Parts: sequence; structure tokens; C-alpha cells
Amino acid sequence: MAARLPGMLAMTQSFEGNRVVRDTGCRYPIFNAPVGYFARASLTGAISAAGGFGLMETSSQGLAETEAEFDLVRERTDAPLGLQMFLRVLKQQE
Repeated sequence: MAARLPGMLAMTQSFEGNRVVRDTGCRYPIFNAPVGYFARASLTGAISAAGGFGLMETSSQGLAETEAEFDLVRERTDAPLGLQMFLRVLKQQE
């Protein structure tokens, strides 16, 4: 439990009615930036599992590797997540 200064009240925040929470299905309106190789299964899964909306980048590896990363996220959580999709990268995979 976090320490509080004397006289300070604990504050809780409700995100009920927040459109980000409503539209994504996450518990908190928190996103990560899906930029770079580090925004793969580990980070995406952790953020989604914690109640945020994890976003996974898809441009640093091929489709088979990205599918494997997605499966790793799903092993960790069934919470909502997003995939950054560059159309030019998808077209290169054809």
C-alpha cells in the first residue's frame, strides 16, 4: 500500500462513462505506443492484463511471427488489445 501524507484522503477514480473505456472494453483509458520491436507480446499482454488497452506493433516481423506473438498475448490474457496494421507491410507479405 502506498504511503500517504497525514490528512490526505485516498482517492479513487471511476472511468464509468469514459468513451475510451466504453469503446475498447478496457478498464482504464491507458494505451501504450505500438512503436518498435519492444511493443510486442510481453508489453502488450501486460498492459491489457492490467486493464489498459495494449497495442502491438506488427511491422518488425512477418505474419507468422506476428501471429505467434498474438498467441502469446492470448495465453496471458483475454482482455482487449489492438494491432498496429501498416497496409504497406501487409501487402509485402502477399
